[in-house]
Amino acid sequence: MPDGIRLKVLDFGIAKLGESAPGAATKTGMAMGTCPYMAPGQWRGAKLADARTDEYALGYVLYELLLGAPPFPGPGVAEYMDQHRFREPVLPGARRADLAAFDHIIRTALAKSMDDRFPSLVDLIAALPACDRLDRAPRPRARARRVWAIDMVLVAATVLCARSPVSPRAEAALPAETATARAELDALLRRQGAPASPADCPHTAVVAEPLALLARAQLATSGAEVARPNATKAVELCPELALGYDVLGNVEQASGRLEAADAAYRRALELAPTYAAPRFNLAVLALRRGDAPLAVELLDQLVARDPSDAHAHLLRGQAQILLGHLTQAIADLEAATIGEPSEGAAWLLLGQARLKAGQERPARDAFCRARRLGMAEAEKLCAP
Repeated sequence: MPDGIRLKVLDFGIAKLGESAPGAATKTGMAMGTCPYMAPGQWRGAKLADARTDEYALGYVLYELLLGAPPFPGPGVAEYMDQHRFREPVLPGARRADLAAFDHIIRTALAKSMDDRFPSLVDLIAALPACDRLDRAPRPRARARRVWAIDMVLVAATVLCARSPVSPRAEAALPAETATARAELDALLRRQGAPASPADCPHTAVVAEPLALLARAQLATSGAEVARPNATKAVELCPELALGYDVLGNVEQASGRLEAADAAYRRALELAPTYAAPRFNLAVLALRRGDAPLAVELLDQLVARDPSDAHAHLLRGQAQILLGHLTQAIADLEAATIGEPSEGAAWLLLGQARLKAGQERPARDAFCRARRLGMAEAEKLCAP
């Protein structure tokens, strides 16, 4: 290069190494991407990204080009995570009849499972000629708009939010948009059983709660150490956030740090005494420590509030077996199988309780049901 001229690479978009490089700044399992275009697998970590992830983003852009609007409106991190992972897009043909020929392409490109998408972009392109008849359809006047590039910035959106919280001036400038985003996020959290957002955390809905939700998803798919930074950051940003402490307790429990988990769950209950999740998790901890009476006491409170809570019945049934209270255990586990008939663990425990109670034929029926639901432990117990 001529003297005085230096080249700097500023951005690779999203680049994935075939093998982890020593000392890499981006941790394995980190969720990376631009929220509107992130495929379901990307929310669970970079390991689940490949060419079919690009296909998903391309399908998203194609949808925007066809209809002038995205398939998932967001607007925040938590909403995008929920929509990309669990909601199906309204197909183009349902919005405009002359775009129905694109329905198969959009449905396949935006499939939740990578295995249900086109095997390659070549296959996606090969499907496009079927849409040639669209040339004869009236074309709407194109609106001038900006289309985002498919290349994605190498940074988690939640980290950006944490470092750049919404300022009071910005909130005052966009009161309607802020109120709408917070209302939608609040509705999402309420559907998941979380308590109302604390009023004394001004940036809770736009920062702390999405971080807690992201940490919970990372814990389920990538492990405790991947989830820990976001869970910790959530409670640092809002020390009154019960959801954050419950998720942090789950992270600590998954790491084997039971005392820290106990403290986090109890803090969550102090902040929200009717919050069911940390009470249930304290019962799980009690069973891990062999304290079945405490587990039953905690679960009694949950069942009293919601007699249809199948998971509380299941865990209380397990505790009752340990205490030798077989009649109560069978009643709880039967309630669990009614509430969650596809829960193999409930059928397995029901078989164990019935067997201990001398009910051999009903026990075998329960074991066989557990085996059909994939419980390998029930294989021999189901034999005649």
